Amino acid sequence: MDLSNVISTTENLLYQLTVWLVLLPRTLFRVVTRPTWIPNYVAGELGKPNEQQFDEYMTPLLFFVLLTIVPNLIANTYWPQYPYTDFATDRNFVGQAQHLSTQHRFFVYSLIWMLLPLSFAIVHLFAQKKELSGSQLKPLFYSQCLRVAPLGLVFGLQFITAKALGPGIIHPFVLSSATVALAAAWLLYSDIRISVRSFNVTPGRAVRLALASVALYYLLIAPVILLSVLLR
Repeated sequence: MDLSNVISTTENLLYQLTVWLVLLPRTLFRVVTRPTWIPNYVAGELGKPNEQQFDEYMTPLLFFVLLTIVPNLIANTYWPQYPYTDFATDRNFVGQAQHLSTQHRFFVYSLIWMLLPLSFAIVHLFAQKKELSGSQLKPLFYSQCLRVAPLGLVFGLQFITAKALGPGIIHPFVLSSATVALAAAWLLYSDIRISVRSFNVTPGRAVRLALASVALYYLLIAPVILLSVLLR
């Protein structure tokens, strides 16, 4: 083993982790405060050479994975007794997932969450009367990954609150309902705002597109929900 290569790899890894620590909160702040900025930013970055893309902010897929999928996976792995993903699946499915390997759990949770931005991207693609292809879908999917990622933070805060206060202070159903309401509000509000500002559609049509995207999401995860029912 070449010691110089090991040192170089370690240095690059530490530097990359440091960059992520800086870019993650910066990207989150920009997304939450200015969601209408997302589509033009993603389109501009994808027009650059690969080595110059997403240099100022975290890449959409990495941002989505770190903020949404990884916390969700950790929480459901170590503390499945706390309601954390009621927004998408039944808790019994989470319990069954404990019997899966780490790789399989990551795949299941990734699938559940990745279908959410994908659903919105597909609906917007057809609304713009574009063909369903990788090149046409990519900018929309990347934009939705940035926009949807804060939901992971919302459910993370729910988990932290449940752990800190305990069931005696606030009822789990109340906390879960408040979390779902906040998540749904962001999911619909941000999409409607982007549709009106960036895609020049009427507010009424923007609302219909957002609701159609949510409906498509639940249609896509219907097999997962069905599986959670069968595993009771």
